[in-house]
Amino acid sequence: MVRLLILTVFFSSFSLFAELSVENERDRIIHEKSYILASELLSKNIRDKAGNDLVKFCAWLNSEHEGTKAIRTKLVFGDPVTAVGKGDGAHLAKLLMFRLKDFNEQSKRVLYTIIASKVDPDNVDASAQMKEYKDQGVDVSLSKAIKDSEKPKLVDLAEVAKAQKEQDMKTEAENKELSTESASKMMVSADTIEKMLDLIKFETFSYSEATLLDAINRLTHKMYWRGVQFTLTGRRISITGVQKAHNGAIFYTGPLYQPQTEEYTIKKKTLRDILDHIGKNMDLNYRVLDGEVAFSDTELSEISEVGEDGIDANDLMRTMKDFKIKDIQKYRGKSFKMNGIVTGLGRGMDSRTVFLALDGGLIQVYCQRADLEQDVYKRLDVAIDAWKKDGGLQKYREAVKDAKDAGEEIDRKEIANPKLYITFKATCKGMDKGRLIFDKTEYIYVEGPEEYLMRKK
Repeated sequence: MVRLLILTVFFSSFSLFAELSVENERDRIIHEKSYILASELLSKNIRDKAGNDLVKFCAWLNSEHEGTKAIRTKLVFGDPVTAVGKGDGAHLAKLLMFRLKDFNEQSKRVLYTIIASKVDPDNVDASAQMKEYKDQGVDVSLSKAIKDSEKPKLVDLAEVAKAQKEQDMKTEAENKELSTESASKMMVSADTIEKMLDLIKFETFSYSEATLLDAINRLTHKMYWRGVQFTLTGRRISITGVQKAHNGAIFYTGPLYQPQTEEYTIKKKTLRDILDHIGKNMDLNYRVLDGEVAFSDTELSEISEVGEDGIDANDLMRTMKDFKIKDIQKYRGKSFKMNGIVTGLGRGMDSRTVFLALDGGLIQVYCQRADLEQDVYKRLDVAIDAWKKDGGLQKYREAVKDAKDAGEEIDRKEIANPKLYITFKATCKGMDKGRLIFDKTEYIYVEGPEEYLMRKK
């Protein structure tokens, strides 16, 4: 009789209240996958420890979830549990460890780590984090973590869908009104767009390789009403569909729907900063045209041995100093990606030409002064001067000499000021009076402050 009363109250509650869901999308996915895995584990053994702990975690995430309520009731009465799908503990652990990076609250970080270690004991990150907590004397009991952690916010999905539909109808009406304007009125000049790129900022902008299309769509959504469309062509990023909004804006769809690689988050940066960041990390170029910012593939390297990080300029200089015909023919006259430490700035044969001296002047990268970002050029000049006055150049030379005498490899990036480490693409002219010369420079990126000295053409 008691059991019947409990079940009656339990199921009648479904008709009285709309089902609530976790508001945060990542937590909603974690809850869904936790629920599926818990049902699978408990269907095999109702006393499974990980399964029972997962149900507690699911109840903390969303105590109003019908499936979670049903499993908890079955556990109370010892009834068999039916699996609702095939779970994946390893994948769930990765989601949990990725999500906890968003939390400042330690109890939540502990909670997500505990669950990750339970569903996948082989997860290295979870195991290492659990050991660190224990070494610090942190209580890693599940009951304590659940008790101390604030529950996620729940929302009525039906109400959210209703509100979204109303907003969509409003947006559609506004777009229809906008679509009556002529394209010529919406289009702005390339010069105006250039100014916008330096004036308009994002408080926060996140993207990954998998969500790049969404990022480009967000840029269009923010800028189209100002007369700017962001476009993408080439083979670098897969596009499966193109949709056109009522106001004429173009949006892209693709095969990737959630991050599969590291996600970048940029805060309080201008549109130009964001475009440069995307270009560098996603191997894309962009051009500013009338009414358009056009993304396209970067050129394929002409030398197959050039990896993603480029060739170390010092390594190439040693190769070229051997004066082997095969190596000289392979590199001379070719354009490819390089990197190295800037140790000085100099002037060419005329006032319009300057060069960056790498590794004490043994490598020189020539370019036109007018093509450089003058503010970045001044900051680089100041950084070099300060580094020299602080004895940095002398220490650098001594470290290189000691490594050479000992016959050891040295990572110059580790012993120099990161503000002086550059990545560039230029044409190799070869050796001239003991120096390796580059000209026809296409871009120069300063790694430390993450800014272009010369933008990609």
